[in-house]
Amino acid sequence: DSAIRWAAEHALPDLEARARGNLAVLLTQLGRTAEAAEHLDIATRIAPSSARGFIIYLTGVSSHRRGDHREACALYDRAQPLLEEAGDITTVEVLRLNRGVSLIYLGDLNGARVELAAAEQAATRLGLTVLAGMAAHDLGFLEGRRGHLADALEAYDRAEARYREL
Repeated sequence: DSAIRWAAEHALPDLEARARGNLAVLLTQLGRTAEAAEHLDIATRIAPSSARGFIIYLTGVSSHRRGDHREACALYDRAQPLLEEAGDITTVEVLRLNRGVSLIYLGDLNGARVELAAAEQAATRLGLTVLAGMAAHDLGFLEGRRGHLADALEAYDRAEARYREL
């Protein structure tokens, strides 16, 4: 809340939009979805082009947290080219991780595998150890759902190794 006030007082709409979007995700997780929606609406209205993709992505995360995985995937699809255009490669890979998880819940296990494997590979290449661990963990979850227990355990081992690096 203080970050939002500070950004508004200093006429920094990019930062204000990003702060509102991040707060909205937290509010969604707390079950305060009406407040979250209000912050996302404001963030969407004030976001300059530099933050537009990020706000659409966070709106997708909020939908994901509410369990609306179809809407989340649609928003992730809209956000990804904007994030790529802005050069926000890290958020693109986190988006792929989240889209992969949403696809698992939608029953598209092949699509989920593509997204999660790509996120893990990119995170490893970029040195994003936490993200690589999360992607490996989610691949373990996916492989477990497919009944491929050896592959699931192998993915969980990769996740554990990355977490130990930290």
